Amino acid sequence: MNLLKLSTESLRKFTLKSDYYNDTKSHKCPYGVARVVVHNTQIIQNIYGSIKEMIKDNSDIWIN
Repeated sequence: MNLLKLSTESLRKFTLKSDYYNDTKSHKCPYGVARVVVHNTQIIQNIYGSIKEMIKDNSDIWIN
């Protein structure tokens, strides 16, 4: 929270589908959960482009 300069009002409850659990016995997500909301198309395109670059995806298919 301090690193991102977020207030406690930014926190929300969440539900995580069991398909996403890495360890089904403990039902824990070792790296945590985050939701990012961006209202700027250029920033979103930069994020998706960076993800495609990291996974070395050279296709023209848009990431959903």
